[in-house]
Amino acid sequence: MATTTTPATSTTASPVEEDLAALKHEIAALGDKIKDLKSSSPADQNKDDIAAAIDDMLSKKKLYAERNGGIGVDGKPYEAPLSKAEKKAKAKAEKAAAAAAAASGGGGGDGDQPSAGPARPVRSSSLSFTF
Repeated sequence: MATTTTPATSTTASPVEEDLAALKHEIAALGDKIKDLKSSSPADQNKDDIAAAIDDMLSKKKLYAERNGGIGVDGKPYEAPLSKAEKKAKAKAEKAAAAAAAASGGGGGDGDQPSAGPARPVRSSSLSFTF
């Protein structure tokens, strides 16, 4: 009777996976720390501590994405956070693009037909009532 051996499977994670897991844990801990700092006392007292914790968390998120092929902790492609001015400029550009699309017709029609109202004739009722 011949015996077959199966290769031993390793249940340990690779060093990269362990590193990613450790980074993910650190990011979660920093998120909890930020929540605690924000809720414990007025924001003015902890402003520097909160800013430092946020900067540290953002750098760890970026590092996680770099080591994970561009995928962030949330499983989505990593995008660097925008500043308020960048967010405002992006929103303005999107609004301008939407307005340009609306002005150019954007609906796919030829522009000859009005866009509001039904396209079929309205039927009148054949019933009559007498009192």
